[in-house]
Amino acid sequence: MHKVTKLNTWFTEKFGQKRIFIKSADNTIYLTIKPYQQISAVLFLLTIGIWLIISVSYIAIDSNYSQNEVPNFDKNSIKLQERLNRLALERDIQITNAISAKKHFQSALTELAKNQTEILNSKIRAQELETAVSALQEMLVIPSDNFKQSTRKTINSISKNTDLAPEDAQLIVNFLANALERNAEKRLEVNKENSELKSTIRNLEHKALVSTERTQRIFSRLEEAVNVSVAPLERMFEDVGISTKKLLQDVRRGYSGIGGPLMPLKVSKEHSKDSHINFRANEILSNLDTLNLYRIAAFQTPFSHPLKATHRFTSRFGIRKDPFTGKKQMHSGIDLAAYSGSKIHATADGVVTKAWPNGAYGKLIEIRHALGYSTRYAHLKKIRVKSGQRVARGDIIGDMGNTGRSTSTHLHYEIRKNGKAINPMTYIKAARNVF
Repeated sequence: MHKVTKLNTWFTEKFGQKRIFIKSADNTIYLTIKPYQQISAVLFLLTIGIWLIISVSYIAIDSNYSQNEVPNFDKNSIKLQERLNRLALERDIQITNAISAKKHFQSALTELAKNQTEILNSKIRAQELETAVSALQEMLVIPSDNFKQSTRKTINSISKNTDLAPEDAQLIVNFLANALERNAEKRLEVNKENSELKSTIRNLEHKALVSTERTQRIFSRLEEAVNVSVAPLERMFEDVGISTKKLLQDVRRGYSGIGGPLMPLKVSKEHSKDSHINFRANEILSNLDTLNLYRIAAFQTPFSHPLKATHRFTSRFGIRKDPFTGKKQMHSGIDLAAYSGSKIHATADGVVTKAWPNGAYGKLIEIRHALGYSTRYAHLKKIRVKSGQRVARGDIIGDMGNTGRSTSTHLHYEIRKNGKAINPMTYIKAARNVF
């Protein structure tokens, strides 16, 4: 323990922290060399000394060995010379590096001294400016009646606490006072403009909010109205087994009259309120287009009722007992009885293909509709249309009668799809809550 204490004392004496003072004309700076830096330098020098000793010993040994090897003297001499040359070159490089390191060290010391001098000057200048600003602030808070007296005190304070002349201090005080006054006026103007802009922005935001809410309500009502209108039509077609998807495709492909699909709005790819509104508008327009196509298809499909007058359902579609023979026969339509002369209406838009007496049908009207449909109106008293004539849904085409194979006044009504008879009551019931 005593030996460790002595060793520690010896290290402290030999490698204690040392300071190098550098004096200039105005200032004094110092550099601190710490113990680990001194130890590093000593180790570096010891390493170089050991390396030189080992190199010289190696050369001496090699030389003695060469003297013993007389036959190879010339060869070993050449190798020794080459090694000496390499060692000399390495020594020169080490010396050059040491000189360069010394120059860099001296340059660093010079730059450090320069920087510390600049820092010292900057601190002094900052203290002077702080003194001037403090004095100026004290002057600005004094009432205007004592402005001249406070200005004079400020100038004297600046001159006393700094190296500035009274004239220079006067210029600095005047300049700063004018600058502060101008900045205060500009600040008031900017605050006023900001207040007005904030008020305008709040008004615009309120108007935008009101407009957005109004737009949302309008869109909601439109969407609700379109959905309420489209849903019954879809159910009507589905109830009679018509594929709505294929129906819309057929109507788009075949419809060439007035109307047609509505043009959609252009929708931006950016996520914004406007793009959301445009998206909703396009959805509504698309649904309106679908509604328009359903309306066209509904007018071209025999959903309407052929009678508007009070009537009675007297015979259904399908197998029944024939009123004349009493045998079971296929009845390809339905029978509706009313008073003689009741007006018969076309159940869909189409073109008249037959308008004349036709055997058991009596006076018959046949109308060809779109999508492969056709309708027949038999046992009429009077025909009011001609073959080739175009009729619309609801048009009067004839009067109810008792012609052909008929027991009494009634209308025999048929619907055919691609020439095959189908039950008209299915279409009448499907459209009961629509038309």
